[in-house]
Amino acid sequence: LSPNDDGSSASIPMGVSFPIGLHFFSSWHVAMFVNTNGNITFSGALPQYTPNAFPVSSRPMIAPYWADEDIRMQDGACDESAGTSPGYLGCENPTNNSVWWYLEPGRITVTWDTNGYYSCHTDKRMTFQLVLTAATGCAEPCDFDVEFRFLQCEWETGDASGGSGGFGGTEAQAGFDAGDGANYIAIPGSMAPGIANIMCNDSNVGTPGLWQFQVRSGVVLCPDAGLPCATGFLGACGQGVTQCIASGTECVAVVGPTAERCDAIDNDCDGETDEDEGMCTIY
Repeated sequence: LSPNDDGSSASIPMGVSFPIGLHFFSSWHVAMFVNTNGNITFSGALPQYTPNAFPVSSRPMIAPYWADEDIRMQDGACDESAGTSPGYLGCENPTNNSVWWYLEPGRITVTWDTNGYYSCHTDKRMTFQLVLTAATGCAEPCDFDVEFRFLQCEWETGDASGGSGGFGGTEAQAGFDAGDGANYIAIPGSMAPGIANIMCNDSNVGTPGLWQFQVRSGVVLCPDAGLPCATGFLGACGQGVTQCIASGTECVAVVGPTAERCDAIDNDCDGETDEDEGMCTIY
């Protein structure tokens, strides 16, 4: 991206990396927008600098670090006019405080490189990547894997988001949003003090600064998803599997209640087995 504040790329076709697109929640996408403020979106560019708490309507999004990034500082001078007009174009590729993307077969990498925060502050920096990789094995063609990779985490908030010195106010948010006002996954600690430290020093796979997820049939799976669990319901409804939800996991029943039948199982999940009189009588 050219040096800017709250800018975005034009629509980027993803066919080089994902020939038939990506299945994300309930929609399929063939293009993306890279936004200065730490996220990619699919339904249009996103100039918003202060994050809204997920879920956000009409804005499908993957956000490694949604916060008010400012990439106008170059060579020790802040160009306040950079990016304020549609015709603005940077004359040189910056060596840092920048946003890059790279598409190759089966993978997209987006890098926010040593970025400062609004307004033109570079005393603290954020360096992180978003990596989308085509799924292999028994996955469906539009399935993909997601990595958030963090190297440098020094600020959480821009001045216009109520912050001072990179902290306070409305802190950064990380995760996934379906754009339907209902479904989302948020990294625990998002929009709270300490989120920068969490992203660099914590992990959901045991490697500090690395966060990995799978997207299968549109559903975002965290590493703890798909494990057997007890729902707390009665009978057949008691067997469940874990599923990512909001900032953690929940136990979802494998089957719901069905009509009772003669099989020594509480099929209707009411606490009784084969309770109907004569159900198992042999004539």
